[in-house]
Amino acid sequence: MMDFISVTLKFHARLVPINPGDTDAWQHPCLHELHYGEAHRDQFSETGYVPRAGQDEDLAAHFTVARARGVDLLGNYPIEKLPEIPRLD
Repeated sequence: MMDFISVTLKFHARLVPINPGDTDAWQHPCLHELHYGEAHRDQFSETGYVPRAGQDEDLAAHFTVARARGVDLLGNYPIEKLPEIPRLD
């Protein structure tokens, strides 16, 4: 299902796909479809474990940083795609 994760990364990566519709009306914590990071690598490669969809309280901070400094893999600036996060979130 997720063969693209088998690529060896030379840096720590975190993959948290979200449904764009879930950010149209911002809610904290934000919903995500999958959560994969370095902490999941061994379990994923040994058992095929796929972390479940759920909520992630850290996404508000990640969105804020991405809007300020990030560029997505397709070259569009995240400010065009990510919601502005209320300061208290």
